[in-house]
Amino acid sequence: MGCKSEEERWVWLSFDPKHKIILATHIGDMVQKSSDEVIKQTSNGTGKNNLPLFVTDGREFYKNSLIKKYSESIQPHPIIKNGMLQKLILKLFKELKYAQVIKTKKSGKLKSVKKKNHFRKNRRNRQFKHFNNTN
Repeated sequence: MGCKSEEERWVWLSFDPKHKIILATHIGDMVQKSSDEVIKQTSNGTGKNNLPLFVTDGREFYKNSLIKKYSESIQPHPIIKNGMLQKLILKLFKELKYAQVIKTKKSGKLKSVKKKNHFRKNRRNRQFKHFNNTN
């Protein structure tokens, strides 16, 4: 779904609070492609060996972008099982940290703030089978 007017554009930012600098900016639709672009720009600014903590509102776009950018593909063995080619397994970089901030409002006022850590289940392996790596 594209933007119908300028008012529908989103401003995407990646910010480093420690150094107080903006790492990435993007203006566009609330779509996977925009999320991918911000994560790519952030990665270019930090490098692979210096993964930041990612904190978002929890939209699925971010999770998909982080998995695409910060994982390695592993070919399962055997490659063919029961006459079928097995899908690649994506293994997340162990340094990847991703959290969600959930704000609850009542009558326009902030009622509570909760934090949720993602990718913590099966932290040792952190593998995803059948991940769709398309836009």
